[in-house]
Parts: sequence; structure tokens; C-alpha cells
Amino acid sequence: MNKPKILVIPDVPGWALERTADNVIHRLTHLFDFEKAFNQNAEEKIRRGDFDLVYITDFPQVKQAGITSKLPKNTITGIRCHFKWDGGQGLPPSFETIEFLQQFKAINVPSLILFDIFKNHHPALFYTPHGVDHRLFCPRPKGPIASPPGKLILGWAGSRTNHPGKRGIEDFILPALEGLSGVKFIMADRETRWRSHPEMVFFYQGLDAYICASRTEGGPHPLLEASACGIPVISTRVGIAP
Repeated sequence: MNKPKILVIPDVPGWALERTADNVIHRLTHLFDFEKAFNQNAEEKIRRGDFDLVYITDFPQVKQAGITSKLPKNTITGIRCHFKWDGGQGLPPSFETIEFLQQFKAINVPSLILFDIFKNHHPALFYTPHGVDHRLFCPRPKGPIASPPGKLILGWAGSRTNHPGKRGIEDFILPALEGLSGVKFIMADRETRWRSHPEMVFFYQGLDAYICASRTEGGPHPLLEASACGIPVISTRVGIAP
């Protein structure tokens, strides 16, 4: 018996959406026949028209990928964070956004905040929270690293430039920590150096607490990763953070 064919389209190689797609493919490959594409070749793959399901991982990709042909009726998508429709201003989704989303057979969102915003705007909306690999992200086997007496080590991870003005580093975190004695703030930012997952585990395990001050995000993944490593989290109310 042939397995149903699914085309999964993350935006670009190597980023969060591809890692999420790879995890889904890895766990469900015994049930489905997966094929993966990216924005750069998405329309070419869709035009073949021989897939039982097309999953565009984030709805703005349709425009980013320059997809001009009509989407197959079996296309689903996701809504990942708030800034995609209003620039992070906290406004309700526009009529144009809601109308655009009606072409998708189903939509998934990673947070209850996003679910509450869109629950009355699409008949097939699903809450699918992010997960974390506990086999990789886990507490330090020998127990937490003891900070030097009188020191508090706080950390942050992510990209400072892919969504400028929404991470809260320059406008919230750094001003709040300025002048505080005994506090050390370290960042695992992509602009300085790309880190592998094992390197990120080592980064989280060396913190006293992880801090997030984002205005708009659907996740963020580092909250789960730090928590899985046994590190307390300090966060604004964003994404999965209550």
C-alpha cells in the first residue's frame, strides 16, 4: 500500500522551520512519504500537483516564495508569530490577512495566544505547541554549575538582526542590567557565531537563568530548551510563556 505523499516547505535551509520539519519527517516517515522543498523552489514543486498534502510552514512564505499559481485545495499552513501581519504592534489581524488565510484547508499555531486571536477566523485551526528533544536538552549530569559567590549569570539566545526591535535586548534587557553589580549577561547570538545543538546545551547549562524580553514571537524555542536543561526562565508574556 502506497503511503500518502506530503510536500513540506520550510522557508530556508538550516533555520528553525527546517529543523521543525525534519523532526516531523523523522517521526512520521513510517506513515507518510515526505518530500521537502524551500521557498526558492516551492512553486516548481507545487506545480507538479502529485501530493496528497502540501504544508507551507508559515503563511507569509506564499509571498516570500513568489508563489503566483493557485494553491492546491489540500494546502495547509502555520501562523508562527504576531509581527507577520501588523509589524508587532499588537493589532488584530486585518481583513486582508483573514481573507488570505481562508485559502488554506487547515492552520496550526504554536501558542494559545495565537489560537485565541484566530479561533473565530478559520474553521480548522489547531493548537500545536512546540516541543523539545529531552534526549539532547537535559540538565547537567553532575548538577547545576555553581556560579562564583555574588555572581548571577543570565543568558539569551537567538538572532539580533532577523527581527530587529522585537527581541527587547537593547531596549529592555541591557538597560535593566546596566550598573547592576554581580550580574553577568552572555548571549549566544547567531551574528557572533553559529552554534550547534550540543553547543547550545552547554550554553544553557552554564546559566543561572535564561531571560527573554521579546514583544512578539510564536515560541520561542530557547524557553523550552533552557527549561529542559533545568534552567529557570524569566520572560515577558510572549508565545508559549504565560
